[in-house]
Amino acid sequence: MYLLVLSKNYKRSYNLLLKSGRKNDIKKLEQVVDMILAGKLLDKKFQDHKLNGKLSDYKECHIKTDFLLIYKKDKEKKILFLFNIGNHNDLFE
Repeated sequence: MYLLVLSKNYKRSYNLLLKSGRKNDIKKLEQVVDMILAGKLLDKKFQDHKLNGKLSDYKECHIKTDFLLIYKKDKEKKILFLFNIGNHNDLFE
């Protein structure tokens, strides 16, 4: 099991998601985070992959078609760092 660490960006985006009332998205996000915390491989439908460029230490998975989670796992320290959530435009502009 991994220790969960949240960035300021993630906390801000998550609070906006809560205020939006998108309960199904929140539930799906929490399910995916739980799978990652448990060390499980994500199903192909989540399109889990490494990022390039400045975020090359991070991975991205698709909670929904245009609802993404950016995260990083430190396997040695057993830490899961959630960097941000949002759509492509929010995250990669």
